[in-house]
Amino acid sequence: MDLDKIGGVMGAIKMASGKPEKPKNSGWGLLIVGIFLAVVGVFLVLAPENIIKVEGSRIFLYVPLVFGVVFIIAGIVSIITNKKKQQELASMKNSGVRYQGIIVGVNRTGLSTNDQYGNMVEQNDVVIEVQTPQGVKQTKVRLSGVGDYSFIKYRQNPTPITVYGDASDLNKLVADEDEVIAATSSIVEGMGEIFNRHQDQ
Repeated sequence: MDLDKIGGVMGAIKMASGKPEKPKNSGWGLLIVGIFLAVVGVFLVLAPENIIKVEGSRIFLYVPLVFGVVFIIAGIVSIITNKKKQQELASMKNSGVRYQGIIVGVNRTGLSTNDQYGNMVEQNDVVIEVQTPQGVKQTKVRLSGVGDYSFIKYRQNPTPITVYGDASDLNKLVADEDEVIAATSSIVEGMGEIFNRHQDQ
């Protein structure tokens, strides 16, 4: 029994069976945590010494406040960035140039997040290649729960993914996350190819 091969198959199955979804880091979670930490931090810093007794320096009482401010800033930046991204996609859909792209692979980012069941899943970039008048170009869509085996059925029968270009900047390309998610395969659809690939190794 080849344990390495079994481990490889199980890892492939996990990546194929994961449910692709948009990253959850919209910024609101960071903002809420930041506000909570900031409130706690302000209470600790302003609390009279007879209520919170500390031996030595009270400098460490500022830690929750500092982290709270950092989280609040990160949350606000993330919310603004995502809002601009949505507005940009909407604008390109209405008045941009449309191309037909093909998913060519997945780039590992090393990032991970929790799924709806609390399991850690990877956040990777789905690479979409498109032919433009200026040549072949690529754009990326970051999704949670996608890996090397997430597009098995799609690769067997690839259908075009619409890529939107900015008419004023032909190098700016954007793809709709929902359309990319719709192209992913399920564990049932990809099981046969997963086993075949690892048996050939």
